[in-house]
Amino acid sequence: MGGGGISCEESKPTITSNTISGNSTTKKGGGIECYYSSPTISNNTISGNSATDGGGIFCVDSSPTITNTIVSYSPAGGGIYAAGGSVPQVSYCDVFGNAGGDYVGMDDPTGSNGNISEAPLFGDPGSGDYHLKSTVGRWNPSTETWVTDAVDSPCIDAGDPSSDYSNEPDPNGGRVNMGAYGNTGEASKAGGGVVRPATPTDLTATLAGPTQVDLTWTDNADNEDGYTLQRRQQSGDGSWPATWTTLRWLGPNVTSFTDEEIPEDGQYQYRVRGYNAAGPGNWAHPARIVVCSTKPPTPTDFAAGLVDDNTGRLTWTDNSDINEGFTVQRRQWVSGTGWPAAWTTLRWLGPNVETYDDTINEDGVYQYRVRAYNSVGPGNWARPCCVTRATAAPDAPSDLALTAVAGGIRADWTANATNAQGYTLQKRKQNADGTWPEFDRPAKWLGPTVESFTDTTLAGDGTYQYRVRAYNAEGPSNWAPYAQLDYAGGAGMPGTICSLAVTQANGEFVSIVYGLSADADTTVEVRNIAGRLIRAIPCGVASAGLNTATWNLRNATGAPVPSGTYLCTVTAKASDGSQTTAVRTLHVKR
Repeated sequence: MGGGGISCEESKPTITSNTISGNSTTKKGGGIECYYSSPTISNNTISGNSATDGGGIFCVDSSPTITNTIVSYSPAGGGIYAAGGSVPQVSYCDVFGNAGGDYVGMDDPTGSNGNISEAPLFGDPGSGDYHLKSTVGRWNPSTETWVTDAVDSPCIDAGDPSSDYSNEPDPNGGRVNMGAYGNTGEASKAGGGVVRPATPTDLTATLAGPTQVDLTWTDNADNEDGYTLQRRQQSGDGSWPATWTTLRWLGPNVTSFTDEEIPEDGQYQYRVRGYNAAGPGNWAHPARIVVCSTKPPTPTDFAAGLVDDNTGRLTWTDNSDINEGFTVQRRQWVSGTGWPAAWTTLRWLGPNVETYDDTINEDGVYQYRVRAYNSVGPGNWARPCCVTRATAAPDAPSDLALTAVAGGIRADWTANATNAQGYTLQKRKQNADGTWPEFDRPAKWLGPTVESFTDTTLAGDGTYQYRVRAYNAEGPSNWAPYAQLDYAGGAGMPGTICSLAVTQANGEFVSIVYGLSADADTTVEVRNIAGRLIRAIPCGVASAGLNTATWNLRNATGAPVPSGTYLCTVTAKASDGSQTTAVRTLHVKR
């Protein structure tokens, strides 16, 4: 247990009108620790306490009600620390200047329910005087007299309007003070009966142009002299600076303002409060907006992996300070069909998010993608990543068949597993005496969605056998029955091009994989079904073996092409001047 000042264990105490200061513990809760408790903490000053967690108040599996209380200047551990499912109910409190954060493990309620985060302006805390400074009157315990200050504490007349204030001396402003002396005879006095203006509500920010923001709010006061409007810009690391910039001092009864002086694209917060002779009121809850003239950039470093059998974790790098959030989508591999064209949107995430955990309920191969968006529109998708969930070994592939092609042998099979992480393909060549050696090791390791492979690493003509099996984290499947082929230089595609496969990898690009029996100057052309040239992709001199070209589904002018049937032509010109052309049909899906 901790609790440098007060410790509550499985209890519901009322803690009121206390000054708790200068306490420390190497455990939890420098000022107050709540352990499986639901205390009522009202009109307390908790200042200058420290702990490993919760310099002011630490809660574990607790639901304290905290009101009219000042939590300030904790040198370590944070202000109010919520752990283990705790749900503190905080209202009409000033939580300010705590090392480690004013609120830890919970949402920051500053600006709502009467909560503020401002210097409380104590009389002389170094001497233990935590009375609030006042231009009208502050009790000085050293001289036992009323004194006046040059400033007013923002905690005067800032407590819950429904709380009793009848014990405060006149003039008292008609509202209880925050802190230990609220509703006591030592409460600091307020401006001659003048009450601070009520807090504005419903502050909203709307982007009216590339560099223009319209602000509106509800005026709940009938005694304000005017309003103060402030703005701040989010830092590049995603944090918000402590300092706000005052934009305007507005007159009374004003409920709108147009900010036309935004310096650059970025994320901004606005806040507004009323003021009068008694001092400023509380700030309205800040309004946030993203100001941007372009779409956000693409997230990078996108990765996916399993945390456990039922959770896939996605991570990426947020490269933008002008996004309003992220869209995460998923699709599942269908055996025998491939990737469906449609993606399922899992979640619309907020800005500055760089991780997401997805619940996976059944075995399978899943593909994920993420992109940022703002008011201009969505950015580009990050390159997709795959995750395989497997709680059992995969089913074995079937229908293994071999085809001789120029320069190699193509193996095709049917993938029957929905949870494979990949496939293992092995071969062997019959010996001259008719015996068979062991299958080659190392084997060829292929991806989870592969159902075809062209082997160009043959050891000359002869009789070959191949076998294939699936694998995942639970182990390998059985081998598919082996297939055998007598190879004599290839009987398939003549000339330099010995294989060609065209696949739409996702909704963004097409992968064109071609095999060459020798180095050749290669060009890829995409034509529509009528033969009209859509896009030419010069590949230069490609090396013998497998090569890959990529088409981004755009025409020569950069415009996206529609769904439909296209012809992909690969032309290879060998060094002896001979030329080979291969054609494959491609069905583009949007």
